[in-house]
Amino acid sequence: MRKIIILGWGNSQRQDDGLARIALERLELAGLPPEVELVHADQLLPEHAAIASQGDVLIFVDASTTGPLGEIRVERVFADGKFPSPSHHLSPSSLLTLLQTVYGAAPEAYCATLRGEAFEFGEGLSASTEELLPSFVTEISRIVREQTPLLA
Repeated sequence: MRKIIILGWGNSQRQDDGLARIALERLELAGLPPEVELVHADQLLPEHAAIASQGDVLIFVDASTTGPLGEIRVERVFADGKFPSPSHHLSPSSLLTLLQTVYGAAPEAYCATLRGEAFEFGEGLSASTEELLPSFVTEISRIVREQTPLLA
């Protein structure tokens, strides 16, 4: 069975930026197969490469600040050959570059985002993001099902 790592990040103290943490909590309640590992962080860091290198499939989960309000997007992600400097923060593409360079790993990768509305200081999602959360979780679950066809 293929190991799937769902890696979500965002700051729960910045309203919709906390989307990934809540989405991962909902996914955990949904009863995912044992081959799925959920990881949450405030930001995507080089240290996550060690965890990500253990996966056959990576699903990055984040709130987006670009695109039409409420848009749910799932896209394939590929290594871009770039490392951020001097920032410690990584993009999914730069994390994949790090995986290839350090671990020789090239997992299949996707990025699932939902365009949020509110990113100010405060807890809880905006009403529009909260309303779209079930659809967002369904999209992430769809990727998991596609990657574990025996369980679909």
